[in-house]
This record gives sequence, C-alpha cells and structure tokens, in this order.
Amino acid sequence: GTIPDRRGPETPADLYQAGLGHMRAERYLDAQIACRQALALDADHADTLHLMALLSLHATQYDHAVEWISRAIARDPRPEYLYTLGTALRHLQRHEEALKVFDKAVQLKPDKAELWTGLGRALVGLERRSEALLSFQHALTLNPRNWDAAHESGTLLNQMGRREEALAHFKQIGRASCRER
Repeated sequence: GTIPDRRGPETPADLYQAGLGHMRAERYLDAQIACRQALALDADHADTLHLMALLSLHATQYDHAVEWISRAIARDPRPEYLYTLGTALRHLQRHEEALKVFDKAVQLKPDKAELWTGLGRALVGLERRSEALLSFQHALTLNPRNWDAAHESGTLLNQMGRREEALAHFKQIGRASCRER
C-alpha cells in the first residue's frame, strides 16, 4: 500500500482556506499567520490579500486594509474586493473615494444587495440622504432580508421625519429577526 501523505497544507490556496477557517473561528492571529505563509509562497495571491484586508478591517487598521485590498484588486478587481475597499475608505472618512469604489462594484454586480448597501452608506457619509435611501431600498428589493439595508432605511426615514415609513422598516427587521431564532 501507499504511505499516507502527512504534509500540511502547502499551496497558497490551502493556506488561504486555513486562514479563512481561523478567521471564522475568531482566531485572528492564526489567520494572519496562515496568510503570511500563503503570501510567502505567492505574494500576489488575491484571496489571501483580501483576507489580510479583512483582518486589518477587524483590527480597525483601515490604512493597512486599503493597502492590502488595493493589491488584491490590482490582481483581480472582484466586486467583493471593491466592497472591502469601499468599507475601509468609508472608515477613513474618504467618502468620495468610497462612493466611486461602490459605484464600480454595483456596475460589475448590480444584483448583489450588499454592494447597494455599501453604496448607500457612502452616500450617507456624503450627506446625500435621498440617494442613500434609494440605494438601501434597492438593496431591499434585491434581498428583503437584508437587515442592514432595512435598518439604514428606517434610520434615514426617521431622520427625514417620515416616521410611519421608518416604523414599517423597523418592524420588518423585528419580524426577520424573530423568524431567524
């Protein structure tokens, strides 16, 4: 018979998957170690660069997140990478840049509710409430269970003095969270 292969994960993709598992289990240091090992094998592994950006976001190191995700986007400009970049830029109060990034993301994948939610948040940062509301409501059309978009819509409607509509959005959130329990 053959001897079982006892080597650990050796490809950047395997190490990325290990890092992702660590991040999901909230073992952030282990995730970072796996990413660094993957990047030692392939410095341009886009998924790993994205994961490093997500780890930087989690650690509120937004400048680092922008650097990591910009490298990933240079390799592969996927909508989910753009979402991460837009989020980091928004946290850095770079709302105009975030808006451009989210706009590009929704052009690439217009049926993804989370991208429209990101676009809405960038618009809120620019105090363009009416447009933000349209983005959140479009996200809800794509995914009626998008809690973030419902919450953001309700908050904006309340700020605009449209209390009945706001209440309807908050009730929608309440119903959704009751169903999930």
